Amino acid sequence: MLTEEKDCLTQLDAAMGDGDLGITMTKGFQAIYDELDKIEFEDMGKIFMKLGMKMNSTVPSTMGTLMSICLTKSAMAVKGINEIELKDAVNMGRAAVKGVIERGKTKVGNKTMLDALHPAVEALSKSLDGVIFRLK
Repeated sequence: MLTEEKDCLTQLDAAMGDGDLGITMTKGFQAIYDELDKIEFEDMGKIFMKLGMKMNSTVPSTMGTLMSICLTKSAMAVKGINEIELKDAVNMGRAAVKGVIERGKTKVGNKTMLDALHPAVEALSKSLDGVIFRLK
């Protein structure tokens, strides 16, 4: 889906920014996708930390940094566990939101990615019912 929308993201970004969002995010998430096959440990915290570092090293742009922050902050919420339950996903989302607020020096309502991320996390939190997500 992201690859299919790369040009649209680039056009939207060009209207207000430098026009590299589609390229940056496609490159970053492709690197993460490729990295998943190389990961040999099962600790979700370690997995998400590694993916965050991969994103940061692959696309060290503003958006790449913010996505990296989301992944690395999320990693702390699932450190030491091998399965992510819905409650863990909510905690990961909340950690990501907090990381974006701190790193981006922003808040909800400032017309940033936080305006999409925060309500998504809150909606997810309302659906807690013990569903388990498995990476493998």
